[in-house]
Amino acid sequence: MLSIFKQTTNLQRSLCRCYASVVELDKVPDFPQANEPILGYLKNSSERKELEEAIKNISSHVEEVPLVIGDKEYKTDNVRYQVMPHNHKHKIAKFYYADKNF
Repeated sequence: MLSIFKQTTNLQRSLCRCYASVVELDKVPDFPQANEPILGYLKNSSERKELEEAIKNISSHVEEVPLVIGDKEYKTDNVRYQVMPHNHKHKIAKFYYADKNF
């Protein structure tokens, strides 16, 4: 009896898989779906040049990130820096830690 139950369960699973692969799902016209293109970032390609230019732009200055509470910006004496993931000596952002006064 148990072996028949196992066979029935496996049969039901396979039927569900076959049925699901045949049924066409309704497409929602308001939300078109499209995959992003896969970029290779090959040497001298336009996407690689854009990426290198963006990295140079980001690394050329240190961005300041204040504490924002409500609509007000605050700066404290407890300053920390965010570094580049691949170059821990290069700082890209300066941010502030909140203390008990906030």
